[in-house]
Amino acid sequence: MASLGRFNVDLTGRFSTRRRLMFQRSLGYIFNKMQRYGWTPEEIVAVVKDMLGLKEPEKPEPEPGPLVVEGVDLKVALNTEAHHTAEYDLVEEGDDPPLVVRRGQPFSVHVQLSRPFSDKTHELRLLFEIGDSATESKKTRALLKLSEKNEAGKWGVKLVKQEAKTLELNVFTPSDCVVGKWNFTVRLLKKGETKPVSSHQQKKPVYILFNPWCKEDVVYLEDKEAMAEYVMDESGCIFTGSLWWSEARPWLFGQFTGDVLDCSIYLLDSSDLKMEVRGDPIKVVRKLSAMVNALDDSGVLVGNWSGDYGGGASPSDWTGSVKILEQYYTNKSPVKYGQCWVFSGVLTTVCRALGIPCRSVTNFSSAHDTDCSVTIDMHFGVDGSSMSNDDSVWNFHVWNEVWMRRDDLPEGYGGWQACDATPQEASEGQYQCGPCPLRAIKQGEISLTNAYDAPFIFAEVNADRIKWKWSEEEDRFLSIGCDPKIVGKNMSTRALKSVRDNSKEEREVVTHLYKYDEGTAEERAAVLKAYHSAEKADKKGLAYDLGPKDVEFKLNFNGSTPVGEDFVMKLDCSNNSTNFRTVDCNGIIKTMFYTGIPADTVKKETTELRLKPGTCESFEVKVTAEEYRQQLKDGCFLSLTAGGLVRETNQSTILIDTVMLGKPRLSIKGPSKGRVGDQFDVTVSFSNPLPSRLTDCNLHVEGPGITKPKTYPQGDVAPNGTFLTTLELKPKKKGSRRIVFVFSAKELDNITGHHEMEVKKA
Repeated sequence: MASLGRFNVDLTGRFSTRRRLMFQRSLGYIFNKMQRYGWTPEEIVAVVKDMLGLKEPEKPEPEPGPLVVEGVDLKVALNTEAHHTAEYDLVEEGDDPPLVVRRGQPFSVHVQLSRPFSDKTHELRLLFEIGDSATESKKTRALLKLSEKNEAGKWGVKLVKQEAKTLELNVFTPSDCVVGKWNFTVRLLKKGETKPVSSHQQKKPVYILFNPWCKEDVVYLEDKEAMAEYVMDESGCIFTGSLWWSEARPWLFGQFTGDVLDCSIYLLDSSDLKMEVRGDPIKVVRKLSAMVNALDDSGVLVGNWSGDYGGGASPSDWTGSVKILEQYYTNKSPVKYGQCWVFSGVLTTVCRALGIPCRSVTNFSSAHDTDCSVTIDMHFGVDGSSMSNDDSVWNFHVWNEVWMRRDDLPEGYGGWQACDATPQEASEGQYQCGPCPLRAIKQGEISLTNAYDAPFIFAEVNADRIKWKWSEEEDRFLSIGCDPKIVGKNMSTRALKSVRDNSKEEREVVTHLYKYDEGTAEERAAVLKAYHSAEKADKKGLAYDLGPKDVEFKLNFNGSTPVGEDFVMKLDCSNNSTNFRTVDCNGIIKTMFYTGIPADTVKKETTELRLKPGTCESFEVKVTAEEYRQQLKDGCFLSLTAGGLVRETNQSTILIDTVMLGKPRLSIKGPSKGRVGDQFDVTVSFSNPLPSRLTDCNLHVEGPGITKPKTYPQGDVAPNGTFLTTLELKPKKKGSRRIVFVFSAKELDNITGHHEMEVKKA
């Protein structure tokens, strides 16, 4: 053994003892010299061993262990950014968040193996399943093999590259894929065998949603600005009020917040909608319109228009959809209470969460036709007072529009489709409505197959209102006139960001999408076409014998009267004849619900006017704030009815209208910019317009990314006094953020306001 410091070289059997000693001295000399030139001992010994042929024998390669799937990386951050799903809160949950993607668009998956993969010895397969008893025939199961190509409209998986023990894959889904939570499993099989040698199932599902960015998807929306508004925007507004005084009520849709997506899918899971049709947005939207109301299927919201909201929240107190949906998802029982704008706001949220472009639309003077006659029949007594009526005209009604292609209808019926979650009339045995093409409504094509509920929606926007007055002489109701231009006014939705002023909510008027201009030949033709197609229409057509009409009546009032001020209704009577006319006038003012149902009589007056030929005189009914204040219902609406009977000719008229008394707005003061985690103050105030104390006061606050929905109890507000409070808030997410505030009191509710701010990273 020759020693080189702490390194030894075995020379046994190589040399004689004498030569071995001489060689050992020589090695020592070489070792010292090489060290001086910077060689390490290890390098020197390696050179010597190589010269003497003393290399260590190579160890045999160990037998390879079994090939197994050790893990799967769904590349959540990468995929959600590409699929426009990064805003969903659930993709940020913990270290192993679920994946949310959109159909018809590939997504990346990385599979980690115990050793490098070879397609000569093994096969890799991906299994996607949804629902119970998943099968390929129902498109609820897909078993994918590695392929070098992607077939349009089909499931597939392609190997992008292999690095050591990691496989980078692209997964392709069909553009008509079933929407929901898919179970995902990776399987490894030996070549030629059918039983997996290794299998890895993801603990959390893969969410696959509709894809309005995909041209092959029926919900494809080409307009990028519209996409930003109708799919991605979590905040917005819903227009409420009356034709004469309307306001943009702020509403937080919050489709990316908390449990909203899970709740939206749960609605489909708990419905009777079969799994295999959940890739069809027509069927999905129709079912959601039923599930958002709780009238016949234990859905999300209980409707209540009574004014008594004991055991729940007043519809006016909600600031958005998130609290409603999360409460429903947690308790699995209907939430109390909702009215039309709440139903619409929740349906907008659910549709956007699932990837369907959706918006809330308000129709002012919206007809409610109960008997499929496509007319609104109003009955009055001898004195002109309103009698019990099944039909009504709501001051406003809010429903939804969804965007989709309609391959089940003739060409040209795609685009916006009307649907409605407010339970009004049953359709096919359930309280559901739509989706109905706006073109079918505009053309009066209410019998078009698959134009769901077209007769009802047509009546809402374009029914003629027929007035019937009881005649004691005839012992029956006589038609005293038809109002063809009363229904379907100023239909409004929030304008796109590019055309609205950030300081206020600009509206887009969409009445022209539902009907032609009032009184035009095209509009009248559509009405007659719809009328003759209606189930219970009188086939004689819309013809009324109005008799002599030489006195003209006009109803005048101040449509912008603030609540707390006096109000005057005036009936102008113009004698256009060459003779004297005697007119018996009557006027009735009632409080009313926004659904058009009269409530309490505030004032009723009559008078006689003696009109000279060619003259005009007026009949006035004045109501003081003290007279109506105690009887106001939700929304502060007053019903106006004025009638006139001309004695000489028996000409009779009844004029009807509605006024909404204007409410104050909240004044909001806060910073326009903020930073995640930095606390800021916001001040909320308004002036009480009533000469009475406001009691049971609450301030409801919500702002996705800033604060969850909260209610802050407040003290009383003095008569004609000022409400003022300051809140401390802290942003949690970056981006453009909106905070919505709603003040409510026993005497005055639905005082709203909102604040916008830009939040930066911490």
